[in-house]
Parts: sequence; C-alpha cells; structure tokens
Amino acid sequence: MFGDGWNTDDCQPWSGWRPATPTGRPVLERLAGNLYVNTGHGALGMTLAFGSAQRLVRLVEHAAG
Repeated sequence: MFGDGWNTDDCQPWSGWRPATPTGRPVLERLAGNLYVNTGHGALGMTLAFGSAQRLVRLVEHAAG
C-alpha cells in the first residue's frame, strides 16, 4: 500500500498525555484578555468535546458583552 515510502525500521512506540484534573472535571475558563483554556478532560476528551465547545462559546460571548 505504501511501497517504499513506509520504513518500519524507525518506528517507536508513542503515547500522548491526556491531562486530567484531580476531580475529573475539565477546566474551562478565561485566564486573561483573550486567553481561554479548555483542558483537563482526560480520557473523556472526545466525549465531552461538544459540550465543552458550547460552554467556551458562551464564555467568549459573555466576555464580548
């Protein structure tokens, strides 16, 4: 499928971090100015993505006034 463009000799295991808070609740807040954070979802990142995005939109709209 990949022909000569795929070299498995250099492949190494990789794992990404899934940041989570001690309580398991994500952090969605405005830190300063136009800087907002949306993190700490842990293993539920994809599950909570749409709800978190909606909340973040409300935070930005509220700040815009």
